Amino acid sequence: MKRLVCLLMAAAMLAGCSSKKSSGVSEPPPDDTAVESPIIEYTASDFKEVEMPLQIDDKAPELPIHRLDVSKLDFGKKLSPCYDPANSHRVIGMEVDANGTKKYIFDENSDITNIEVLPNNSLRYTYSDGSVSYEPPKEPMEGTVINYHIDGNYIYMVVVYDMLCYGAHCFSIFRYEQSTQKLDELYSYSGLEPLFSVNATTIIDGKLYYFSDDNSVYSMDFKNNNKTEKVFTIPEGSLIFMNHKENTIVLGTLLLNENGETQINSRGDGNKLIYYYYNVKTGEVTTKDSEQTVNYDIWAGFQDDSSQNWSVEKSPQDNTDIIVTDNMRFNTGFKNVEVINADDKQVTFLESTTYSSTSVRRLHSFDLNKKEDIMTNVTIIGDQFYNLEGNLLSYSSGHLFYFVPKLGVAFRIPLKNAGQVVLSEPYNGLPSFIVNENRDIKYGENNEFVQSWDKSVELMWIDKE
Repeated sequence: MKRLVCLLMAAAMLAGCSSKKSSGVSEPPPDDTAVESPIIEYTASDFKEVEMPLQIDDKAPELPIHRLDVSKLDFGKKLSPCYDPANSHRVIGMEVDANGTKKYIFDENSDITNIEVLPNNSLRYTYSDGSVSYEPPKEPMEGTVINYHIDGNYIYMVVVYDMLCYGAHCFSIFRYEQSTQKLDELYSYSGLEPLFSVNATTIIDGKLYYFSDDNSVYSMDFKNNNKTEKVFTIPEGSLIFMNHKENTIVLGTLLLNENGETQINSRGDGNKLIYYYYNVKTGEVTTKDSEQTVNYDIWAGFQDDSSQNWSVEKSPQDNTDIIVTDNMRFNTGFKNVEVINADDKQVTFLESTTYSSTSVRRLHSFDLNKKEDIMTNVTIIGDQFYNLEGNLLSYSSGHLFYFVPKLGVAFRIPLKNAGQVVLSEPYNGLPSFIVNENRDIKYGENNEFVQSWDKSVELMWIDKE
């Protein structure tokens, strides 16, 4: 497209010159030295293949990683209303006898005849057919961070208190000031109807922006008594993530057909994805179609290709992928590759092969100057990869690695309490992370049942500057 624009501009300039009247003064000949750079054609098979076996090193990499130990922050404990039997089991009342024993009263449509509190505070439910079931104690829970946003010196955290339900029936938004280590609760909610999806939130300049069930984005101003306003509505599609870049909210939506099914993109290898960009300063909304294959966790909240400088086309001969930039066309020789980076020095992508239902993921890092294709089997270290100045940050099954393709070495990034990591909102073009540790709640007659949940212990982000 840029090449076409340049050619049109050149044509317009030539036309303008031919229409000038002769002035009798000789003019210097036009400068024809400014010639557009040619498009360079590359084919992966022309590169020397260098097989680099994967090595995992437990030595911490030298990265500007910032960490916040949230296990030391006091978010308090709260009892979510969804944990109350009166709100979930047709309880219409409760009686207490002289010994202090509680007895619940049920409506006529309930098939529960009794709820007992066991010595370990577990609940035992008896049904009209004589069967029984058990539930964990209905007690206040610690708050855990499930999403956070960095805004200068402040970190805004979405903290939930109903991790056994995952319904966002009880949550708060806290602001942490890094310079003073001051923690303030800005907003809290408790109710049977979830107010909004706490995952689909972002914060810009002291305002919370969130996506609601009516396909609209709302703002809540913490500086103005939590004043709430609808800012714009998405006309079509199903939201899969929301984040922001500077003063612009970025939303990704999957387009649906008349049957409510997701549409396929023009490449035919993934869902049709549309980006919406809302400028909070001007109110302007712009859109962009994406050719990126959607194959990631819908709450990752990171996959925005608005700044990538490449696109992918299909070869008309064999349907393989061709990576296209302003300066080159790179025929990968593979179908359905996942492009990580493409510039004038390096092209990096993933290709997957399935053998007897087992998928093998290989990373190809092409050095355009040396004409080398460095290949490594990265199946065990990466579901998602992010470019970091030629090297890669990989995320897989709760673990983080810093991978150096030219060495074949993946440095394991240590996590607090050997926990598991999940993605949060991007920061400076890279994902940020939440480290969780597993908590178990035992219940039943003899603690024979276990229900697990994740408690946040650390926030991690990388500062590239």
